[in-house]
Amino acid sequence: MTHPLLKESWSRIAKSAEMVTDGKLYKVVGKTNMNLEVMNAIESKALQYALTNNRVLGQEAISAVINFLKTIDFDYTKQDVCRDIGRSIVAGSMVYDWCYDLTTAADKKYLIGRMETLATKLEVEWPHLIQSSIIQSQVN
Repeated sequence: MTHPLLKESWSRIAKSAEMVTDGKLYKVVGKTNMNLEVMNAIESKALQYALTNNRVLGQEAISAVINFLKTIDFDYTKQDVCRDIGRSIVAGSMVYDWCYDLTTAADKKYLIGRMETLATKLEVEWPHLIQSSIIQSQVN
């Protein structure tokens, strides 16, 4: 992270990881409570664990992403809600992958189950496609 070309990016990642968050999102009546700042902090903590082996940040990322996924609410009337759902799955996947060795069996089971449940809300109807995802997407 000392290479001059990475300096600015790493600085933003480090700053994001400094955000104090437990990952819990507050209810917002009538719309999504998606919070990209919280999501970025979680991902930054996980990335820093993967690259620097900072166990404290890794544990924070795991705890926060579980809380995030437990408290996220989506606005299913929003035309592109699948973007928010997919982005949440990506955040969970990053923490699952990058912090795998710190994650308990129970947390792994929760993360997999929650991400699979969220994936069923996507327009491509994971896991069972009646037609290919390209055709199915055009029908909707």
